[in-house]
Amino acid sequence: MLKKKFLSLHSPMMLFILLLGQPVFSQAPKNIQQEGVALYAALQKYHVSPKNCDDILASQVFQLFLKQIDGAAMILTQEDMQTLAKYEKDIDQNFQGKSWVFLPAARELYKTRLQQTINVINRLLEKPFDYTQTDSIFLPQQKDTDMPTFVKDTNAQKQKLFSILKYSVLKNIVGRAIENASDEEILVSEQKVRENVLKKRMNKLNGILNHQMGFENYLAASFFNALTYTFDPHSVYLSKAHKSLFMKGITKDAFTFGIEYSENDEGQLEIERLMPESAAWNSRKLNKGDVLIKVKTQQGNEIDLTESNQSELIDILYSNSCKKIELTVQKADGLFEKVMLIKEKAITEENIVHSLVLTGEKK
Repeated sequence: MLKKKFLSLHSPMMLFILLLGQPVFSQAPKNIQQEGVALYAALQKYHVSPKNCDDILASQVFQLFLKQIDGAAMILTQEDMQTLAKYEKDIDQNFQGKSWVFLPAARELYKTRLQQTINVINRLLEKPFDYTQTDSIFLPQQKDTDMPTFVKDTNAQKQKLFSILKYSVLKNIVGRAIENASDEEILVSEQKVRENVLKKRMNKLNGILNHQMGFENYLAASFFNALTYTFDPHSVYLSKAHKSLFMKGITKDAFTFGIEYSENDEGQLEIERLMPESAAWNSRKLNKGDVLIKVKTQQGNEIDLTESNQSELIDILYSNSCKKIELTVQKADGLFEKVMLIKEKAITEENIVHSLVLTGEKK
């Protein structure tokens, strides 16, 4: 991914500014290749800074596309990069309608690797890890501009997955230990923790493989977004489904708890951002990076967020009846904090689109 995909507790929309005055929407063309050609033509015609369709553009799209589909470098390998790099210089030909090799090749390889990754994770989490063995793991802090660090081959990938999954299970066990303070409960919880980690990973990977848009359309959308991003980071390609979501989200007035959250590499939901002057902001108890543990609605329903995914949390919080919640988070020091939040009306300047059409020699 280019960035962590984050969704908001006040509105499931993201702001995209395109100098056309509107996002580029899917118009259900005859096939994906025609859509790619049409998208480049629209960007070239209407964008204030058109780009030549050449090897430089092809290289940029190639790197951005890889970051979109495997930003954590958990699925693909260096060997896969070498395979796909054979088609890198043909990407510009794809958008000119002269060739259509890269995306089909990427689709087949990515689908195979997704299925293999699912199988490996299932095998690794089917029984307890050996916690008496000393292991180490290096988790680099990558910038948005950095390329993912892919391992050499599938054997190295298995070892990487082993280390990451063991770390995730241990981290969750430690979290439960701090909350419950019972050695016996800690040991009993190991299986549940592993099952939760497995569920999170499977939800994420199967969500891609069986995407509601269809796997082919999902990958095409990632490819097209890599193209729009090369023109500027505020441009975006939207499918019909995402267009509908975007249009619903364009409003300057919204009722909000004031939290934007994301799913981290361990499958946990964590706070990405607090809206200034919102209920969450004014609580002075929440911070970026806090992990969402539990939410209790005003009806008394408690939902374990360690077993939920983003879509499940959206269903809970976008209910018209959900106006007050008690949110439990785990802080960076491992301690737990309960915060009462009341949904408030907020004027969100980020949702107000301002645009100007500039003419003349300089734009």
